[in-house]
Amino acid sequence: MSIDLGPNTGDADIAGQKRRLRAQLNARRRQLTEAEQQKACLDAADRLVGLPAWDAAQVIASYFANAGELDPSRIDERARRAGKRVVYPRITGPGEMCFVQWQPGEPRHTNRYGIDEPAEGDPIPLETIDFFVVPLVACDSHGQRLGYGGGFYDRLLEKTSAFSCGLGYTWQLLPTLPNERHDQPLDAFLSDGGLTLFD
Repeated sequence: MSIDLGPNTGDADIAGQKRRLRAQLNARRRQLTEAEQQKACLDAADRLVGLPAWDAAQVIASYFANAGELDPSRIDERARRAGKRVVYPRITGPGEMCFVQWQPGEPRHTNRYGIDEPAEGDPIPLETIDFFVVPLVACDSHGQRLGYGGGFYDRLLEKTSAFSCGLGYTWQLLPTLPNERHDQPLDAFLSDGGLTLFD
């Protein structure tokens, strides 16, 4: 897709470039039909087969999809069938979150950002998580991730050596993205079109 970053004014405008990108990409995501979202969900889950980091992982950090995000629920189902634990984020403060185990049918509530999270359960230690399925607005060919601007995953991924895999639609993988020093790169990008591993 064609992306307009606006005028190149140097590092001082990186935040502005990110805002423009978010607006463009989120608008495209909102145009997806439910059928397109469901197909992408199924196709992406098929692409994880044979990834060593996934096969070895015992605890998977996932998320509840929001506003047309690529839904990881089929990935979560496969993880449970393989005997893995699946945990989900819960906001604990500005820019901070923890992860809580959750099973289908257990209560959820909507946080201040309009995103579902587990309503009950104790946080699990970060070091027990082996594999992160990470929501995003975009990812580039170097593993740089464009998130939603809150810094939650950047702070989190800075603290762990676990495998981090961004999840999105094929068109969310772009050649390059504006990035800042605090941005944490991903190990992989998974989409309905395939799996890309980064060095």
